[in-house]
Amino acid sequence: MDEPTSGGGRRDRPLAPVHTELPVIAREAFASPPPAWRIVTFLNRALKSRGLIFGVAHEDGMDVVTVYDSGSTSSPTPTDRAH
Repeated sequence: MDEPTSGGGRRDRPLAPVHTELPVIAREAFASPPPAWRIVTFLNRALKSRGLIFGVAHEDGMDVVTVYDSGSTSSPTPTDRAH
């Protein structure tokens, strides 16, 4: 396979994008497919301290996730931190 070069009509950019490592806020593993309420519970625990609240409803045969801005941010308490 040809390596990308700067000439001859080949791509001048790397094959894979270069990313900087981002800080992890929280992480959770779910069985596939996870129930929507489990994802929403995880998001609420992980992001409540940043002023975000998530809700889930079942409407017309679909799970609908809503994101709310509570307008308040505070330091996370031990129960807010993901394990």
